[in-house]
Amino acid sequence: MRTRFSEYSFVGQGWADDFRNGDAAAHIFGSAKGALVPRYRPTVLHPEDNITLENACRRARRQANINYGRSRAATYTVTGWAHADGLWEPNRPVQVFDEWMGFDGEWLMIAGVRFIFGKGGRRTELEVMPPEAFDLVPLPINESEAAWQ
Repeated sequence: MRTRFSEYSFVGQGWADDFRNGDAAAHIFGSAKGALVPRYRPTVLHPEDNITLENACRRARRQANINYGRSRAATYTVTGWAHADGLWEPNRPVQVFDEWMGFDGEWLMIAGVRFIFGKGGRRTELEVMPPEAFDLVPLPINESEAAWQ
């Protein structure tokens, strides 16, 4: 919960051209509400590169989703290294029933797998979290790399 906020704001500056004047490019702001945060706890983020108004709003929503997904992570230990379809692997969906954590048949993604061999036999530690935690954040592109795409 420490990484979750009630409001995510992205502020930054963009570039000006014939269609966007200096004032519109200099004051870009996008925001999104965080899910299920009981008190007012805002955060302000700065973009990695030049940003537009649409990208700022999209980036704020994406950050809210990522923080929500990562805050609901859980680690489970299961017997054996495999399931019916083969070895446990990351990036696979699993259905989790855990009343204490609030997962009532929810489909979660496997974020990490750790195989253990010891006195207790073969076991697997599975780190799972909601799919929102894996929302992709676009990387900034260098001008020289953009020419190759």
